[in-house]
Amino acid sequence: MLFAVDRNNQKIAAASKADGWCSMCGEKLVAKCGQIVTHHWSHKSEDCDTWHEPETEWHLYWKSLVPPKYSEVTIEKDGQQHRADIVTKNNVVIELQHSPLSIDEIAEREFFYGKMIWLFDVQTCRPTRDANGTPLPGWAKQIRLRLRHKPGEPDLYTFRWVHPRRSIAYTQSPTYLDVGAGEIFKLDWMSKNTPCGGKGKVRPQREFENWLRRQCDAA
Repeated sequence: MLFAVDRNNQKIAAASKADGWCSMCGEKLVAKCGQIVTHHWSHKSEDCDTWHEPETEWHLYWKSLVPPKYSEVTIEKDGQQHRADIVTKNNVVIELQHSPLSIDEIAEREFFYGKMIWLFDVQTCRPTRDANGTPLPGWAKQIRLRLRHKPGEPDLYTFRWVHPRRSIAYTQSPTYLDVGAGEIFKLDWMSKNTPCGGKGKVRPQREFENWLRRQCDAA
């Protein structure tokens, strides 16, 4: 988590020796303030949100683009509470998802949040570096690509996806794929069958970032 709340219930960033509490369960959190990973907060045991996934630098980066009041927003509905990654000024939830989800889990979140947008991290399907962080030569990049896209109809790209995250094909809300290399793929359609393919639009990541900032008064 990027933010805890202080004794006055105000959001605060993680800092060495700072005291912060979870806005949902009230548990005192642990500030993680290393020299490499982005400073963040963590529960001492299990996160109180059952939809929580281990946060990566990818999550923390996207959350850092918006003001604190739009990030990690607690939403309560029908006696349930969940912490939305980002909620825009128009009350649209941006769900940042790195780990695979089942079809049922996708449907459950869409029903709970209502107006929402998915951003899935699928960068590992288009690696540009090896496990040691060394840039891959051009031929190796092509061999290791599981997700390949190319221009198709005007302003549309088609793609083929080997070993896909097939449940993504079942989303009903607007869906975007962070495919790495500074690109975001706006998914228009994805096959539920094998071989897996689909189509959509490719835009620079900075365009999506700028749109997100505008939606959260951070332009």
